Amino acid sequence: MTQGLRIVGGELGGRRIALPKGASLRPTSERVREAMASALQSHRPLQGAVVYDLFAGTGAMAFELLSRGASQALLVERDVKAFDQLRRNASQLALEERLSLLRLDLLARPQGLSEWCQARALPLADFVFIDPPYAEVGRCAALLRVLAEVPLLREEGLLAFEYGKEPPPELLPWRLLRRYRYGETTVALFSLNPP
Repeated sequence: MTQGLRIVGGELGGRRIALPKGASLRPTSERVREAMASALQSHRPLQGAVVYDLFAGTGAMAFELLSRGASQALLVERDVKAFDQLRRNASQLALEERLSLLRLDLLARPQGLSEWCQARALPLADFVFIDPPYAEVGRCAALLRVLAEVPLLREEGLLAFEYGKEPPPELLPWRLLRRYRYGETTVALFSLNPP
């Protein structure tokens, strides 16, 4: 196991997140996590927020926002090694009571997210992060439809989509608020247009 990733700010600032052996992950960098936390805070408070981290990988983004005041997070990951490491990291950081973990392939079965959230009466999200493998960004259209059609995001909530060179599929009925570029990484921030 490598030294891992560092949580940048908040109550857990400086703590490390271990990486799973053998999993093919592209963790969100410290620079991008720091910038995104600031960008989100400028739109609405992080304190008490509910976060859905889809394609969670290491969980670094969710852990960062929990450290900065978010109250609860759902982490969704399909890779079994990464999922098992998410459990261990949550335990090491004493965050189990503030986390829900779901092992699901969102690209193959996006409706599984809404079914699972509704069955457990999970609160609606203030922030949803979508950070798929860059090569699979184009396969996210069905997931974006589920997020738009099923009440998973609060009316005033924000969707952040991280991608590389290839932009995400058409995001109707999502409204682009701002796009941030960090080297090869782009994060686009969206809100859901009212019907």
